Amino acid sequence: FNNNWHIWLDLDNVIIMLEQLAVILAKQFPAIDMIVNQNLVLAKQQVADLRKIEREELSSLQDVILLSDSLEYFFNKNYKIAKLYNTNQKSLKYLSNLEELLNKSNSKCLILTIEQNVENYKKFNAMIVAVESENWQVSKITDQLFYNQYLKIINQVAKCLNY
Repeated sequence: FNNNWHIWLDLDNVIIMLEQLAVILAKQFPAIDMIVNQNLVLAKQQVADLRKIEREELSSLQDVILLSDSLEYFFNKNYKIAKLYNTNQKSLKYLSNLEELLNKSNSKCLILTIEQNVENYKKFNAMIVAVESENWQVSKITDQLFYNQYLKIINQVAKCLNY
C-alpha cells in the first residue's frame, strides 16, 4: 500500500482511529470524557454493523479486478485481488494487460473510482462498477456520514455479484 492513504476503507483501521481520537478528545476536554466514551461505543457498534453487512452482502464475491489503488484498503482482507493501476489508462500496454487479466480471472467485474473514465472500459466484456470511494458527494454532513458512505460502497461493489 505504498503511498496509499485511504486507510479509512479498512474497518479495522477505523476502529483504531476511533479509539485514538477518543483518547485525544478525552485528554483535551476532560469535562466531556463520558460523552466521548459513549460516542465511542456507538461508533464501534456502527463499524461492527458495517462489517456484518459487508460480510453478508459480499460473502460470495470471490475475486475482484481493482483498477484504482484508492480501494485497496476496502478489499485487503477477504478477497483475491487482481490489481492493475496505471496513470495512462489508455495505453495499449495497459489495455492489453487488462484484457489478459480478464481472460485469466474468474471475475468479470472491473472496479474503479468515479474519477476514472468508464468509457475506457466499455469495450471489454465485463461489468464496470465505479465506486465513490473518496471525495464523497454529500448534500448534508451528519453523524451517519461514514456509515452511509461505506454502506454505499458495499452496495456498489455488490453489483459485481450480478454479473
